[in-house]
Formats: sequence, C-alpha cells, structure tokens
Amino acid sequence: MLAGTIQLSFEIMGSALPVIQNGQMRALAATSSTRLPSLPDVPTFGEVGIKDLELDGWGIFFVPSGTPEPVVARLNAALVKAMSMPAVRDRIDGLGAKTTPSTPAEVQTMLKNEIAKWAKILDVAKIRPNN
Repeated sequence: MLAGTIQLSFEIMGSALPVIQNGQMRALAATSSTRLPSLPDVPTFGEVGIKDLELDGWGIFFVPSGTPEPVVARLNAALVKAMSMPAVRDRIDGLGAKTTPSTPAEVQTMLKNEIAKWAKILDVAKIRPNN
C-alpha cells in the first residue's frame, strides 16, 4: 500500500494505525463488531451494510487444564483489574485494539462460537486440513 503497488488491503491495526494516523493510508471500515477507540470515526463493516464480515481479534490468557478454580479466579481478577487501569487500557487502545475484560466462562463461550463460525466457513469454502 505505501509503495503504491496495491490500492486496497486488509491490515492488522497494530501495524496500520501509525500510517493511518499520519495520513499515509485511509481506513475505510473496521472488521470489528464495534468501532475502535483509536479510530472512532471509522465505521465497522456492519455499519456500512456488510453484515457478515466481522473479525474481532483477541488475546487470551490460558492456564493448564486442571488448574484449580480458585487460582483461575484469582488470576482472572488480577487481569481484569490490570486491564481496567487507565494506563494499561490507554496503551492497548493506542495500539488499535480494545480492552474487553471477561470471565473464564465468557471466554469459553466466545471460543466455542469462534470454532463454530470458522468450521462453517471452512465447510462452505470446502477447505479441508491436510492429513
């Protein structure tokens, strides 16, 4: 894009945000479900009428299976507290991401939904894993 050899691209916000902010590239729409805090004037694809293009990126902290529930709860509480700190939230927002603290149960539900969504996409596209 910056070299002028292509006119349109899907980019990761972490690398694209600086060149969008300095005017070298223009963001047309975000694939996220909601507008990004770092680009509040950029609509989502859903807002511009493309309802089935929603790709939220996510980062998840995992622990080994069998980790005692009190340990999981304590770690989750510490992460939620850290992510609610203005300096942490502002830093994450500044990278083009957004903070969305959640519970372990919410993460499990989200992962199940993601697996089902991508399984359907792979099936429709007839993409099969190599054995």
